[in-house]
Amino acid sequence: MFAFKVSATPQDMVRRFADALPAKWSSYLEILKENGVLDTITIYELIQKLENKDVVLLEKSQFLSMLSFKQRSSPTPDLQQQINLILQHTQ
Repeated sequence: MFAFKVSATPQDMVRRFADALPAKWSSYLEILKENGVLDTITIYELIQKLENKDVVLLEKSQFLSMLSFKQRSSPTPDLQQQINLILQHTQ
């Protein structure tokens, strides 16, 4: 950007990067905006948060797939057992 004489503050770069992200990140970015986090973090910290969130979403997806597979391959556990399993995994 320096070569093209474009100046941007670190917060401008964070906002521009956030605006360029795919739609799947919009709800997460809204949470960061509402909490005031997006105005105080660096681009590096934003990328770290996005990577961490992606890992959490992947883990939850894998867990739910495993839970769904168990339901199909064995007798269905009662609703309370399912809720307990999900709560244990998300803590």
